[in-house]
Amino acid sequence: MNRTTTRESLEAALQDLDFPAEKPRILECAERNGADDDTVAALRAIPPVSYGSWTELISAARVESDDDRG
Repeated sequence: MNRTTTRESLEAALQDLDFPAEKPRILECAERNGADDDTVAALRAIPPVSYGSWTELISAARVESDDDRG
C-alpha cells in the first residue's frame, strides 16, 4: 500500500538533511528524527536516486495536498 504524508511531516522528519541526498540517507534521517509510519512509508516508496534539492524530494514523495485533507 502506498501511503501519503504531509509536507509538514516531511519537513519535521528531514529538518537536518543536507542535499544532495540519496534514498538510504533520507530514510536514516527520517527515522533518526522520529518520523511517523506514514512518512517513513512514503519515503520508502520514492525512487532510489540522488535528490539534489527539497523540491526534487517533495516531487517524488506522495504528499497530501491541502485538498486531500478534507
